[in-house]
Amino acid sequence: MAVDWGDVATWMSGLATTGAVGFAAVQLREFRALQQRDRRIELAGVSVEWRLRQAPDPVVDGVAQSHYVFALVNPGRLPVTHVEVEVSVPIPVQLVDNDGAVRPPTTSFRLDTPVVAGANVREWWRTLRFADADREGLRDMVAVVRFQDLDGKAHENRWGRPAAA
Repeated sequence: MAVDWGDVATWMSGLATTGAVGFAAVQLREFRALQQRDRRIELAGVSVEWRLRQAPDPVVDGVAQSHYVFALVNPGRLPVTHVEVEVSVPIPVQLVDNDGAVRPPTTSFRLDTPVVAGANVREWWRTLRFADADREGLRDMVAVVRFQDLDGKAHENRWGRPAAA
């Protein structure tokens, strides 16, 4: 029986094509999984940081005032929407508005913005008044950022160190 090399070549090229398609499918699945993992990491990385712009100054009768910058960082490539930041402070603070008006004492306040573009930072500048004796309590501020991704899925990330129980 003679070997028909044309049939062998056809079978071999068919097997090689099947192998190449299978390899491409595996690579595509791994690439998609990597993209999903990267997106989860980007969403988990949406963070809030705060820093003093000016050290606390005693104001009047033991009340001090500090100027803070609160910054929301979106490290991802895509924007996040419906952004709300809830800042909790373990001591009573008063927010001082840009016009100098002083709000009533509170232990939490909210910052918000409709959208933060990908690879971008949104800053809020706030002045806080507080009892100078309680100044160390500002170290235990906690910020919770709530936002939606482009698919409308809600996310929540927590930053800071809560006060010891």
